[in-house]
Order: sequence, then structure tokens, then C-alpha cells
Amino acid sequence: MQTKASFQNLVDRLKHHINEEFTRRKMDLAHLTALLYIFGYAKNEDELAVLAKPFSDRFPAIESFLNEIKINEKKLLEKEIEKIIKKIVVENPAKASEIAKAGMEEGMTLNKLIEKYPEIKKYI
Repeated sequence: MQTKASFQNLVDRLKHHINEEFTRRKMDLAHLTALLYIFGYAKNEDELAVLAKPFSDRFPAIESFLNEIKINEKKLLEKEIEKIIKKIVVENPAKASEIAKAGMEEGMTLNKLIEKYPEIKKYI
């Protein structure tokens, strides 16, 4: 679960990326203002990513920001999977291996992993 402080940090990083585009004159004032206004509606990381995605093709800094989010999400997922695997491997090494493999699939999230392996809820 994301805290209000960590979401604010995410918003600040996006603003930094946008400011870099503006400073490099790759974005005009009208776009800067419009983007800041639009992104102000986001209440969480998912909403921010959805609002930013349509602009990623036009503004490389936004694309970079979205890639940063994906990388961070993947790292967090890997840490969670590692915690789960350490607990399961003692009881069922084959299942631990199966879950580890599934966790590395493209587009995998913790929620999807729980849907696929509901028994891991008790290890979270």
C-alpha cells in the first residue's frame, strides 16, 4: 500500500521530469500548465500513470517517468516474492519454484500472483 508521502514523492518526481522538458525547451508553457493541471487530478500511482500515458509518446521525460514506475514496481514485486518464497520453500520447494517462475512473468503483479496462488496470502 502506498503512503501519502510516497505518492507525493512520485508526483514530485513527475513534476521534475516535466520541468526538465520545459527547461530544455521541449515543452511550451501551455503544455506544462495543462499537464500539471491534469496530473493534479491523480489520487494514487495508478491514476497518475493512466493520466501520464497518453503524453508519453510526445514527451520523452514522461515516458522516462513511466518506465521508472515500472522498474520500481518490478523491484517491489521481486522483494515480496522473495519473502514469500523463503517461507514456502521450507514446506514445498516445488511450489516455491513454481511461484517464483510465475512471479517473473511479464505483467505480473502481486494481486495477479495471489489470484493464481491464493495460498500465498498467509505468507504476506
